[in-house]
Amino acid sequence: REDGAADVENCRFYDNGRQGIMIWMSAGKLTAKHCWLHSNTLESGALVSEGEADFESCEFYGNGAAGVVAQQKGRMYLTKCHIHDNHDGILIQDTGSAVIAECEVYKNRANGIFVGY
Repeated sequence: REDGAADVENCRFYDNGRQGIMIWMSAGKLTAKHCWLHSNTLESGALVSEGEADFESCEFYGNGAAGVVAQQKGRMYLTKCHIHDNHDGILIQDTGSAVIAECEVYKNRANGIFVGY
C-alpha cells in the first residue's frame, strides 16, 4: 500500500460509484497514458491525495464532481489532457498541487480550474 506504483495505458475507468482512480495515503506514483476516466457519478475521474500521478493524453468527462482532484499533498501532472463536462474541471485543494501543460479544459458546469477550499 505505501510507495506502490502502477502504469496504465489505453484503459477506461467509468461508471464507478466514487472515483475512477484513487491515489491515497502515501500510495506512491501512478502513470496513466491514453486513458478515459468518465461517468463516475458521485465523485471524480481521479483523486490524488498524498501520492503522485502523471496523466498524459487522458480524457476526463462526465464525472459528478471534478474531472481530476489533487489534495492533501497530492501532486498531479497533466499533459495533453482533455477535461470537460464535469462539475469542476480541475480541483486543487488543501496542500495539493498540479502542473498543467497543453491541456484543454472546457464545458464544465462550474469552473475550469478551481484552487481553493
